[in-house]
Amino acid sequence: MNWIGIVAVIAAILLLVFVSACAYAGHFFINAFLVKDSTWYHDHGHQMMNPDNFDRPKNIYTETEDRQNEESHKFWDENAAGDLQLKLDGETLVAREFKGQPGDHRWVLCVHGYRSTGKRDMSYPAMKFARAGYNVVVPDLRAHGKSTGEVIGMGWLEKEDVKAWANKIVELDPAAKIILFGGSMGAASVMMASGDPLPKQVKMLIADCGYSSVYNECRYLLKSALHLPTGPILFFC
Repeated sequence: MNWIGIVAVIAAILLLVFVSACAYAGHFFINAFLVKDSTWYHDHGHQMMNPDNFDRPKNIYTETEDRQNEESHKFWDENAAGDLQLKLDGETLVAREFKGQPGDHRWVLCVHGYRSTGKRDMSYPAMKFARAGYNVVVPDLRAHGKSTGEVIGMGWLEKEDVKAWANKIVELDPAAKIILFGGSMGAASVMMASGDPLPKQVKMLIADCGYSSVYNECRYLLKSALHLPTGPILFFC
């Protein structure tokens, strides 16, 4: 074999190694990113992707947030009308309900973010809405909190949860006037749900900090948190 053939073989081997490494990295990343019980995420990934949650500086903003959480978590525990359940896609979905003013048909569905829970993200908005007289439903999305499920859908699967809970509210109160309120992945879930038929009782959508695409979210995390090349890895995701 001449030197051109040797170079070609070496190049082919290197390409195969590169492609295999990218495929493995893509498979690993998707499992870490989207599987609820990812050991790597719980041991390492959470801190790498959300360092501010582990090293919170003491300032007026964090102190205000801590006070709000303390007040709203107490409200969550002491003022709930009860928990609701529904079955969807083979999973059991759980939500907490808060009653507003008697006879008030205004409802808010408060939808939490990625790898969070209704209580963690939405107890404060739920408290504010309830004190303003609204009826409030705060679900744990599939694969989060008290709801069952193993795969996180980044809003695409969870939009079905949003639609199901909106229909549940209509079942409870046919005269309901519903606001869909979501933050982060919850905002993405609400926006994705808005592309499907919704009950006529849904009157308003509020999407706080939703993302433009799941691809861009993955790209950002790979680059900023893991410092890995995005293009080749995402090709295999």
